[in-house]
Amino acid sequence: MRISFSRDGGFAGMRLATQIDTDSLLANDATDWEKLIRDANFFELPSSNQPEMAGADRFKYVVDVTKGNEHHRVEALDGAIPPSLESLIQQLLDAARMSRHR
Repeated sequence: MRISFSRDGGFAGMRLATQIDTDSLLANDATDWEKLIRDANFFELPSSNQPEMAGADRFKYVVDVTKGNEHHRVEALDGAIPPSLESLIQQLLDAARMSRHR
């Protein structure tokens, strides 16, 4: 499974991004990412999630996942992140921050 993630926008306009290929991870780590995708019901989420009220300087999150023949991309702005996606986004943010410091 391949996961691509980016977070753009915010007050300073700083970008965070990372890519994860579970085939290149240890088995336990790959299982953890697959569980996060499954628990988020990722492939059932709408492709775009917009907040009810507009606002400047919101972060935009993009998660793109390819698993076998399945592919799905979800975009969400702050204030419109589906609850099932929150844990996945937090883990992806942590991974992006760690890869930035390498």
